[in-house]
Amino acid sequence: MSFKWKTIPRPILESLIRKTSSGAYGLECSQTDCASLIEAGCVYENGTLYFERFYKQKKELEILAQKRSSYRAIEIPRSEEADPRLNQEQKKALEAVFQTSTLLLQGGPGSGKTFTISCLIPLFITSFETFFDRKPRILLAAQTAKAVHHLAKQIPKGAMDQIDVETLHRVLRISKGLKAPLKTVVDHDLIIVDESSMIDGDMMNLFLNSLKPTSRVIFLGDPRQLPPIEGGAPFKWLLQSRLFETHFLPGSMRAENKELIDQANRLFDGVMPPTRPLDSFQLEQILSRFDQPVDLRPTPNFSSRYKILSSMRVGPYGSIELSNRIFNLLKEQKGRYLLVPIMITQNSDPMQLYNGQEGVHLFDKKGAEQLAYFPHLENPIALMLL
Repeated sequence: MSFKWKTIPRPILESLIRKTSSGAYGLECSQTDCASLIEAGCVYENGTLYFERFYKQKKELEILAQKRSSYRAIEIPRSEEADPRLNQEQKKALEAVFQTSTLLLQGGPGSGKTFTISCLIPLFITSFETFFDRKPRILLAAQTAKAVHHLAKQIPKGAMDQIDVETLHRVLRISKGLKAPLKTVVDHDLIIVDESSMIDGDMMNLFLNSLKPTSRVIFLGDPRQLPPIEGGAPFKWLLQSRLFETHFLPGSMRAENKELIDQANRLFDGVMPPTRPLDSFQLEQILSRFDQPVDLRPTPNFSSRYKILSSMRVGPYGSIELSNRIFNLLKEQKGRYLLVPIMITQNSDPMQLYNGQEGVHLFDKKGAEQLAYFPHLENPIALMLL
């Protein structure tokens, strides 16, 4: 039987697409309203309409999460008290790691998730070694190399010898050249996954399926962040399922970002800030906010810079066009040297550079040297190598 797509009600289809794009697995609707989509191959269950792919994804997540929740971890006595700098909520979260196999730690930017982990790891190592008479194997993982290496930088150096730092793609042996990822087993004693809200459904299912029952896992994340681009939001679903112990760290410890965080929270709650017409935006009016060209060779600095956030990549107001216009306007001014912000877009283990890391390009108008500087590297890198 052939199906005529013209008979599908566009509002329902568009609503389903928007819902899955915003992190949901499906759309709540009446069976009558979505009958034609069901006939076209969508799945309807318990008042919710799904694309078949996301339905299967969610069902697999439910099975894996239920199985994982049945595991009972051996309680490890702490060898000493927690760091006194931790607040009460952070201490509760830290203590839970010694008693449970899976922990969800959620909180907004600056709530202290990373600080809590930096205090946990040395304590976990000594406590584990005392109880089991061997050193623990610890894994730090995240969706992006930038995120996992940022987390690793917060860990005391003395503890890093026992810690593996990897992206989830590498842990799970996911490669672009493979149609299906190779089966792998993640058998570390403690696994800490950062930016969990960015993990898509397929990757979360693959990760949960790779875990050994004896491993302890901590998922760090902020459900208010943008959902995975592939659709579905497994971290959010895990929080709502109440299958695992969950701790929430309220507030923000970053005073310098308070205004930005408050504004983001208002947007999330549907409160729109005052805006101006886009055509009133003139780059020339804000040019003075950027580093100006100078005659003497400057020392690269990595302090917080003025930035423009665009929701578009291309077009007259896209990030590419705006960046080019700003660079050309500054280049026309007097002064030989110009510090230009740059961002890495590909991982390079030999150079210790990872997707998303920021640095500065020391642009020399006379072309004598074109060097890139990064805050974590002692020496600059020739721009031609990037």
